[in-house]
Amino acid sequence: MKMTANRCQEKKMPSTENNLKYIDTESLNTAHRMKDVNHTRGIPTLNDVHRFERAKSSTKEEQPVIEMDNNAASPHESNPDTPPMITVDASSNIKKRGRKSQKHLLPTKSFLPLFSRHNNATGHIKKVQIGKYLMGVWYVAPYPEEYSRLEILHVCEFCLKYMKSGYVAKRHRLKCPMKHPPGNEIYRDGKISIFEVDGRKNKMYCQNLCLLAKMFLDHKTLYYDVEPFLFYILTESSQMGCHFVGYFSKEKKSSLGYNLSCIMTLPSYQRNGYGQFLIDFSYLLSKREKKVGSPEKPLSDLGLLSYRRYWINAIKKYLKYHSDQTSIEEISKETCITISDILSTLEFNNMLRKNKEGQYEIIINNEYYQEPKLYAKNELLIWVPYFINSREQDLNSSQETNKDMPTPSTTSSLSSAISSPSN
Repeated sequence: MKMTANRCQEKKMPSTENNLKYIDTESLNTAHRMKDVNHTRGIPTLNDVHRFERAKSSTKEEQPVIEMDNNAASPHESNPDTPPMITVDASSNIKKRGRKSQKHLLPTKSFLPLFSRHNNATGHIKKVQIGKYLMGVWYVAPYPEEYSRLEILHVCEFCLKYMKSGYVAKRHRLKCPMKHPPGNEIYRDGKISIFEVDGRKNKMYCQNLCLLAKMFLDHKTLYYDVEPFLFYILTESSQMGCHFVGYFSKEKKSSLGYNLSCIMTLPSYQRNGYGQFLIDFSYLLSKREKKVGSPEKPLSDLGLLSYRRYWINAIKKYLKYHSDQTSIEEISKETCITISDILSTLEFNNMLRKNKEGQYEIIINNEYYQEPKLYAKNELLIWVPYFINSREQDLNSSQETNKDMPTPSTTSSLSSAISSPSN
């Protein structure tokens, strides 16, 4: 029995002392291997960076354009989760199936260098996605740094919130509580509506609006101080809601008699008469206020062209339906256009001449009168002025607007002769 016990003891594991020595040896070997590890092998080298940039540039593809079928349903009436997209370039070129794309020329050559510099610049927003439209950006807007580095900025067409990606914009579109601009709807004509938004009551919306407008306006410098202004938002309505088209702003109380501070129409909605409609609507508000008005100076290139077109059409329309004998004051009173704007428009179009009797005549041809596509209708406007002034204050404000205008003594009895330029 003792022999069997001894044999069993021989088959037992080594003593505790031997086990401790074995464990210490393994730990020492493991520590030795950890010292030999190269900790810098995970840091990319310059060659790795170049390889990554080459792979990124080779796989980078432009966002595809979904062509629209003319016989298909309206894009606004489709599923809001997957809205079709139309790409609009800087020339307002909308690509559609079955219709040749018309490239609209830019108004002035001075606009081109700044646009080309912005396209070649890095680290700025190149395109903006608003609803179904993907538009090229004309100018740099002061968005926060984390958004300014994006190539494509996504903006909600209802609340104007800006987002980083299409996924975030899609999620926002599903839960956005707004289907129209905040404020009061003061005008509706078919699918067109205008909302009056107070910059003090809806500060965030107006700030987002100013940042968006800066992408298409060169001389805009006001972004965050929106409380002294009223914003008039033009929209197109559909089953989904009221889609943002453009806007203009005006001061709540202007000491210089300005009836418009800033105006902008999205490139995707240009060439539809909306710019002229907004200008006409601003003068309709001036007529309700019973005072003449003028846009804030200086005007941008696009703004100056639009206003000159509106002014000349307003003057021709007045002369078409009134007697041959009139005066500059009567034209200004009827159209609410200042005397300085009327004279500058007539001089620019070479429509003023002096007859043998020493009186000024307006040379105009009714064939050149262009009926606007859209015009503001007084009977559809439900609105009262923000500030109700007395009649004397209205007259004083209009006199202050025109007191510095150098007008000849004959303009008070200026006669207009409706004749052809050959006469």
